[in-house]
Amino acid sequence: MDRDGPTGLGLYVVANRVDGLDAGVYRYRPQANLLIEVEAAQPARRLASCAAEPAPLLAADAVLGFASDAGLGRPPGRHQGARAPEDGLAPVKSAYRAVRSADALGLSGTVVAGFVDAIGVLLGLPAGNPCCVLVALNRASAEAH
Repeated sequence: MDRDGPTGLGLYVVANRVDGLDAGVYRYRPQANLLIEVEAAQPARRLASCAAEPAPLLAADAVLGFASDAGLGRPPGRHQGARAPEDGLAPVKSAYRAVRSADALGLSGTVVAGFVDAIGVLLGLPAGNPCCVLVALNRASAEAH
């Protein structure tokens, strides 16, 4: 996994109904401030089928995914310095920060955790990724479709 920050946290975006962005799964690359397409036209049903709590994902306009490869016992990559010890909660903490940010922007955000292994294939995560948390985002009801 490319480490996008000091915690090795990756950010994924699943666009269902986002103005100016084709439906699909994207990986955010902060160094270039770009979304790179992982898979085109990702149906919400397929994503929801991986979750223990599918309803928020089915209704979401977009979904943010936070994934970490911390805790696998691998040393940092060749081009990375030593990383601070990771408590394994970086994706969860990031998800709740995203909900607070969404609220400030007038969006509703719902944290969704608890997935079958197929979520890794769906998002294009590296094999053995131990933690993935999603945030289902929706426009405020007055602005919805």
